[in-house]
Amino acid sequence: MIINSGNIEPRIIDDYDFLFVNGVAWPVTLDTTAGDSISFSEDIVTVSIKGRPSPGDMGFISPDETQTIFKSNLILINHRRRLAVPQTPEQRNQVQELIQHKVGKSIH
Repeated sequence: MIINSGNIEPRIIDDYDFLFVNGVAWPVTLDTTAGDSISFSEDIVTVSIKGRPSPGDMGFISPDETQTIFKSNLILINHRRRLAVPQTPEQRNQVQELIQHKVGKSIH
């Protein structure tokens, strides 16, 4: 029996690029529907990212993380919004099988 998942709703994703005074760029992708958040105060930017499954290993859940950025270290903050369509469980399983088939033999 084959069970297909229902329609998965697209959602809005926020992309931020932080450019630091030393030339380092840090891209951050936030999914507010998954619980990610960003807050701006006078001196700092706080980025909170909820744990989620790893793209390479769906059995691994990354831990929650919070990053604090001091605005005195920034030159630029670039913000974009985009529409993302999540993978269906079937698509995730296909990706996992492909990774295991192509790479799994060489990783022990």
